[in-house]
Amino acid sequence: MPCTECADGLIVRDEYGYSVSVGVAPDVAARRRALLAYTAYVGQAQLVAHLPELLPQHTDEQATHLDDMLSTLLRSRRAHAA
Repeated sequence: MPCTECADGLIVRDEYGYSVSVGVAPDVAARRRALLAYTAYVGQAQLVAHLPELLPQHTDEQATHLDDMLSTLLRSRRAHAA
């Protein structure tokens, strides 16, 4: 996906021409976190579209999967290193 820097952050355009503003904060770390979150979102969408059998099928398993994803993405470096 082509990426373009702009005053507000990073614009990502998908293969259909849609664009998403990622990382509106000028802070480099914030942009990195925003890109990571967007990567997880796109990856999840790709799994749903192309390999749904790999994902949990039951509601309680889906909730656990989402909790695991979010806790991994939101974990601080200090907590991750410990």
